Amino acid sequence: MYRAQYEVMEAFIAPGTADPTTYLELEVNPNNVTFQAFIYNPSKVSPTNTTFIQNPLADGLRATTVLRKNANIWISKMFVPLKLFNVKENKAKGSQWRMNFFRTVVSPKMFPKQGLGAWRYAVNDSTARCVMTDRTCSTPDAPSFHKTPFFGHVQLV
Repeated sequence: MYRAQYEVMEAFIAPGTADPTTYLELEVNPNNVTFQAFIYNPSKVSPTNTTFIQNPLADGLRATTVLRKNANIWISKMFVPLKLFNVKENKAKGSQWRMNFFRTVVSPKMFPKQGLGAWRYAVNDSTARCVMTDRTCSTPDAPSFHKTPFFGHVQLV
């Protein structure tokens, strides 16, 4: 079965402020199974090509997931080295990015149906490592999270 039929969290990340045509897609599920690839999407609506990251650990990508089945909770943390975007070490502060975050929610009661969710904006606080630079909703107008005009604007702090 296709992996999106299951519970998953996805992140789409691109440097700069323009609607991207190429971006990193990361996925992690409650069992810490990951997907990582650069996506080519010249239409900014539907991708036409995927370049898989063959050895994510060697490239510095890391994911850890804590699954608490009895509480019906899973928490994942991902480390994404900015060198994947040609950002030099200690040069990311203040840089502008486009990002989107998306969840597919599935339960035994609703399968094969699924719930889809996207972020709106983050609360600016002293512990944040990035902040949304606008307060616009990034929820796409259709269930496709590859629509890059809906990616949020983020500044690394």
